Amino acid sequence: MVREGTMSIVVSPTNFLQRDMVASMLKKNISSIAINSDTLTAAALVLPKRELWAEAKTGMHRLVFIGPETSKSADYQGFIANQNVRSRLAQFTVDEVHAADEWGVEFRTDFQDIPTMRARLPDHTTYVALSASIEPGRQYDNCVKLMGFRPGFHLEKQDCERYNVALIVRRIKYTSSGLEFRDLDWLVSLDLTKASDALKYLLFVQSIEQGHRIVNYLRSLLLPHLQKYARRLIRHHHSLACPECKNEGMEALYKCGEDRDCLIHASTDVLTVGVDIPGLAGVIIYGPITSASALIQRAGRPVRERGTKGFAWIYVTKADMVDAMAYIDSEAGKQDKRVLDVKDLGSHVRTVAAPAENEPTVVVNPRTCTSLLLIFAAHARDRCISRQINIIYANPGVDKDCGRCSSCVGDVVPEPRKPLAAAEQQPKDYVVDLEAEKVPGYLKPQAKDLKAVADKLENSARIIRWSQPRRSDTLLISARIFLPPNIVSSITTNFLLITSEDDFKARIRQWKYAEEYGAALWSVVKVLVDNLRSELETRHKLALEKQRDARLHKWTVAAGLDHIKSVRVHVAATIAPAIPSAATDIRTEVDFLGEPSSKKSPAKNLKHKFEETLKPTKSIKQRKKTVRLLCMYLYQISCFVPTSRTKKMLCLPTALRRVPQNLGKQIKPNPD
Repeated sequence: MVREGTMSIVVSPTNFLQRDMVASMLKKNISSIAINSDTLTAAALVLPKRELWAEAKTGMHRLVFIGPETSKSADYQGFIANQNVRSRLAQFTVDEVHAADEWGVEFRTDFQDIPTMRARLPDHTTYVALSASIEPGRQYDNCVKLMGFRPGFHLEKQDCERYNVALIVRRIKYTSSGLEFRDLDWLVSLDLTKASDALKYLLFVQSIEQGHRIVNYLRSLLLPHLQKYARRLIRHHHSLACPECKNEGMEALYKCGEDRDCLIHASTDVLTVGVDIPGLAGVIIYGPITSASALIQRAGRPVRERGTKGFAWIYVTKADMVDAMAYIDSEAGKQDKRVLDVKDLGSHVRTVAAPAENEPTVVVNPRTCTSLLLIFAAHARDRCISRQINIIYANPGVDKDCGRCSSCVGDVVPEPRKPLAAAEQQPKDYVVDLEAEKVPGYLKPQAKDLKAVADKLENSARIIRWSQPRRSDTLLISARIFLPPNIVSSITTNFLLITSEDDFKARIRQWKYAEEYGAALWSVVKVLVDNLRSELETRHKLALEKQRDARLHKWTVAAGLDHIKSVRVHVAATIAPAIPSAATDIRTEVDFLGEPSSKKSPAKNLKHKFEETLKPTKSIKQRKKTVRLLCMYLYQISCFVPTSRTKKMLCLPTALRRVPQNLGKQIKPNPD
């Protein structure tokens, strides 16, 4: 591969792996170069400017590392067309070929173009693919197909078990969707004084956004005297970092001993494959795992030196264990020959052969990779995890337990740190509850009202986060993480009792960004409180109107008058001189058009008239009924009825409820 006078092209899945391989080859005095977006950018910034493709064409580098995306560039096409390169090109190697199966379908489709590269290479070039975690069966068949290997190719298989790494499976007990990750508290010791006092760990996360939240949380656990070194002690490796940060992080990653200034490195898949990190004591795999191959690759990063031992902590969810046991109990699981049935096989060792070429393979969803489910099920059933992996990958060690995994030796899960006690929280909440009991029922918002307020708070948080001065720890988080649901719930509980900024601050005292963004959020909450109170009061007034209308309709129906369309009432009254232009006697006729009932209306356009005068009647019972009926109609049209000149006539106070109080006092009986 690296013979003198020859050249080899190596396709690596990540830029970090290419850089790591170049550094490793240079230590062995093998001239190498990596050509990717990072190195091309760095070469363009130096003076004099370096031409990496021109250097590679001269043949001064025996190994040229590229990515699958580079093969489409015009510079690469010119490189492999160069006669000096073609005469030297002895080998074309695809490193970590399992990535073509895992990433090439949706994530990085350029992997699927690798077979077309072979057609452009010289006939004397050897075509090679390497991987330490290709699973027999489906994944093996896919990789052979993606690489374009013809029948009769040479296959060399070796043992992929890591005998010096203990696999520890742990359940995620605490929430991982917010800003706290209490399952990882043990990574930051309370007696830590410097980075070299603790072991170096590599933390694998699901995404850049999740890694950002985890790193910020772990940094917050550092003791006060270490907070100024938080960025160096706990680092975050991701593709969005600037070149300077990437270089600085890589240098810190490879430091060992007393010179080491980093405790934890958080990373996505950029550090999953191939890299050999010195002095790495263990890895933490936190987040969903898509396949057994991904698990093997991540668990294989620690303790690459001889004579050392390390750990791989694998955090799984309850859903993962449920799916694993469901597969074991299913018909497909019962027929799966790879299941580790007994805890100690003893003399009953089954030989596990590689799948036959004509054996049908089943394409499964990445989340339900059956091999991964078997590994999780082995932990749930107290079976040796390493032995189950050996059965899956047809490794030699299938006849005995490893004696180092969590199923063999157990695991003591460290307790998280105790949350900060809020001593003043209970009395304050108790007072709020007492105040809430005194609030009228119509001022208590419904669930849909609070949901609308919560949505407005989230939208406002998004605007506030980008309009205020930027902070480095808020750049990669979403609005829902910036303003967590528990803080939103604290704000919206008894929402209308927030009457001052002090009340608001008491509710957000556990918010991480309260000091910087609390004032801006208060300006939003104040408006939302006023708007909601006004809306509830308006809604209450409308409800009272509907109730009065319903009562009036009920009365008219009971009296048999719901079919009446019009009422004519003769009113005789004297308006006091207090009201201008009303000093003379007036007689008013008021018409009210109600809503007729179609069932009782004798004709469509027939107008019934009901006329009554306020004259004494012979029957007191009949007089009361007449006054009561008049009251119902006058009450709705906001009129008034004057008192009678005789004591036998009754007042109509109900009719005066809708009349201004001062106007009611001006009404005097008509002496005529």
